[in-house]
Amino acid sequence: MKVLAIIVLYNPDIDRLNQNIKAVSSQVDEVVLVDNGSGNIDEVKNNIKNSVTFIYNDKNVGIARALNEGFEYAIKNEYDWVLTLDQDSVAEKHLVEIYKKYLHLPDIGMLTCNFVDRNANVFLEEKQEDEYYTVSRCITSASFCSVEAYKKSGGFDDHMFIDCVDYDYSAKMYKNNYKIYRINYDGLLHEIGHTKVYHFFGLKAISTNHSDFRQYYMARNNIILAKKYPEYYKMSNRIKSEIFKWIVILLFEKNKFKKLSRRFSGIKDGIKYKVSNN
Repeated sequence: MKVLAIIVLYNPDIDRLNQNIKAVSSQVDEVVLVDNGSGNIDEVKNNIKNSVTFIYNDKNVGIARALNEGFEYAIKNEYDWVLTLDQDSVAEKHLVEIYKKYLHLPDIGMLTCNFVDRNANVFLEEKQEDEYYTVSRCITSASFCSVEAYKKSGGFDDHMFIDCVDYDYSAKMYKNNYKIYRINYDGLLHEIGHTKVYHFFGLKAISTNHSDFRQYYMARNNIILAKKYPEYYKMSNRIKSEIFKWIVILLFEKNKFKKLSRRFSGIKDGIKYKVSNN
């Protein structure tokens, strides 16, 4: 069984990237870095300490397109499984070994694990006591993906660009009769924006402090998800989530009005999005 690791780059922190590559390179057969027009790509190439393969884009084509390019490489080179990682994530040294123990699970499309946010120092997903269990969706980083399932599902949606790309792909897994399993293993040190956790009126509020650029895609793609997959993402829940995000930004984040303006633009463009019948 051949395993490929794909890491998408965009102006990465080189020290963190080297930690990432070092942690995973001994667990897989090859590491592919898909660069999205990084301004520091020459510095990256000159300072990578482990053997890797590069795929270059002249500009930022988005994480979805970059992942598709990585999977196309996997198919061409006859890989069976792909471990996808964000550039600033660090996998535990036994992650792939642990995943391989569960490849017998029925209808498996992807495996995921527990992850800790390095800023908030908390688990951002609710953990269960079971050894493994199905989940409706999972993040890109540390996902162990079947190449066969990728081919049958049609891959990642380039139009999503960034944010919710992973949730869109998760929905595709289930629409194509695959399942996503979470292994109850703390397998990833991760970073979502600059996360801080607050509590108010008995509620836990997670503030990611993403840029206004990201806020646009987060809001737009939330709406698009509900339009593409109403059986998995109810529009009413997307709207409630959006309202809560606005409250969190207003209460806890900087540049709040610029961020909310971009989110409003994202919502408008999400509403305009026409769902393909293909």
